[in-house]
Amino acid sequence: MTLYFEDLAVGRRFATAPATLSEAQIVEYAEIYDPQPIHIDRAAAAKGHYGGIIASGHQTLAIGFAQWIRLGHYRDSSLGGPALDEVRWSKPVRPGDMLETTVEVVEARPSASRPDRGIVVLGFTIATKAAGTVCSYRTTTFVKRRPAA
Repeated sequence: MTLYFEDLAVGRRFATAPATLSEAQIVEYAEIYDPQPIHIDRAAAAKGHYGGIIASGHQTLAIGFAQWIRLGHYRDSSLGGPALDEVRWSKPVRPGDMLETTVEVVEARPSASRPDRGIVVLGFTIATKAAGTVCSYRTTTFVKRRPAA
């Protein structure tokens, strides 16, 4: 169900479907986008600070965002966004971890210059049952106002 600016009241929360990361997915992503030994080399990672392979923080962030998009709320209303802020990677994500993403509307205001849209800031919290919060960030998005009936 598409949500428009008027549907996104401050404090509204959404839970996405969980997503589980396998070691193969972690390595495949990291080989392309973050080829550090802690993400791609099992032997080196085992000797390192984390004691094994961990997911790239960028992958964790992207999975949380993808799960939000899969809800379909922005299918017809998103106009893109100018900002990603307050990114925090607080704990490592390990193979087999199930990521659960919660999204909260933290700010919503009509655009001062474009009456067909509003500006919405969403707070993302990605957590696992074992570790709690592993990543958090905020996105700013331009969202269409509800079309006239």
